[in-house]
Amino acid sequence: MDFCFRELRAHYEDEGTGAPLLLLNGVYMNCRSWDRVVGELLDGHRVVRLDFFDQGRSERPAHDYPIDLQCDLVVALLDELGLRHTDILATSYGGVVALQVASRYPDRVGRLIVTNTAAHFPPSFHILTLALASTFDRLSWLQPHVFDSLSRITRSIDGVDERKRLRDITCPTLVVSTQWDNLTPPRLQKELVAGIPDVTYARIEGCGHVVVHERPHELAALAKRFLAGEPVAASPIHSPA
Repeated sequence: MDFCFRELRAHYEDEGTGAPLLLLNGVYMNCRSWDRVVGELLDGHRVVRLDFFDQGRSERPAHDYPIDLQCDLVVALLDELGLRHTDILATSYGGVVALQVASRYPDRVGRLIVTNTAAHFPPSFHILTLALASTFDRLSWLQPHVFDSLSRITRSIDGVDERKRLRDITCPTLVVSTQWDNLTPPRLQKELVAGIPDVTYARIEGCGHVVVHERPHELAALAKRFLAGEPVAASPIHSPA
């Protein structure tokens, strides 16, 4: 399904019934990337997936934009669906957007789960992410317009710093690290834990940055327990790897 926001078309998928749960993508993802997680979340949840601008079946703007545009897109989608508030499960880039939504619109978020994300990024972060992908020959097959989209969406995170706004996140929040994440290592999630008032921390072992693909069942299990208000075993954060 599609809707328009600021004269740009955005794609989303909406399935299931129950408490709403919004899934927010990392940069190199789209709605379908959550397939292995969604099946375990549909029991009792209305699961909504969104392609950010420059992702999947959403439109590709012709110019650069701040990541705030994606935050505003999320709120516009909630309005489109008539959702006063929702729980959010977000990873990587989507986690930054989720932090913005939760701090700027606290009444719109019930419970928040962010994995493999951080509150701040250097001004040239997009160069690192594109260089890493190119090193492993993941971009050589892309058509120019797709590469342009990846460049634009990664540039939108350059220089972002949400650290001072973390205290404005009032909803119960689960911060998840993974053992071998070198792109957003656990020390960056430690900063989130230090800044968010109502927070729980967990770590998934034997996993790199892309937990949605590498450990979908472990992620879904963590999410289901936290969203149900059940205890999640806290992991130590005093000396993150």
